[in-house]
Amino acid sequence: MASAVALVVVFLVSACVAPAERIPPMTDDELKQFAAAQRADYWVNLGVPNDTPPLAVQFIEYVDVEQYGNVQTECVDGMQSEPVRPDIAEVVAGVELERRPQLIMDLQWFICEGMYPLELEDMGLLSAAQLDALYEHYQRFTVPCLVAKGYQVGPPPSLEDFRRAGWPSWSPVDALVIDYDSVSGGLPMDVYEDLYEDCRAQPRDFFGEPWWLQR
Repeated sequence: MASAVALVVVFLVSACVAPAERIPPMTDDELKQFAAAQRADYWVNLGVPNDTPPLAVQFIEYVDVEQYGNVQTECVDGMQSEPVRPDIAEVVAGVELERRPQLIMDLQWFICEGMYPLELEDMGLLSAAQLDALYEHYQRFTVPCLVAKGYQVGPPPSLEDFRRAGWPSWSPVDALVIDYDSVSGGLPMDVYEDLYEDCRAQPRDFFGEPWWLQR
């Protein structure tokens, strides 16, 4: 009985969160800035020699999420069927011999991603205001809902880290503290699915379906 009452209470509290349609999404300029920042991080994380400027890439067109994987693969396969580009060869000349084959492939993926990037609206990015609202929803409804069902939720990321990701990178259901001595292999998938549904832990439960197109 107490559990049922708790669920009713957290639901009513959650209703105070502003409807998603009233929360400004990322503007096109903000999406482009975020994509550019991701691109810069991509280059740094390739492990190229220090102070090596990013390779110049000729943008061709944006690709929707359904075609993205195939287009990227076809692009890289095409590059691998030809001699290594001079600009790639110049970059890999500065690394150890054993690293060169992998770095060549990584640079080819980098080039193809720049030539055929994912459509901005398909990136699943949310504005800071949307992420703030979702974070509040998780904290005020989803976490209490899970606790009322007898689960322990691990510590959440800071709001700043949650915002920085640009998309819903954390969910309370994924942060459950599981006693693996008593639940071998973790909770069954159907239990996770029920928790996501009962405690409205999917972004679409808050923003609507499809949540990443609420623009």
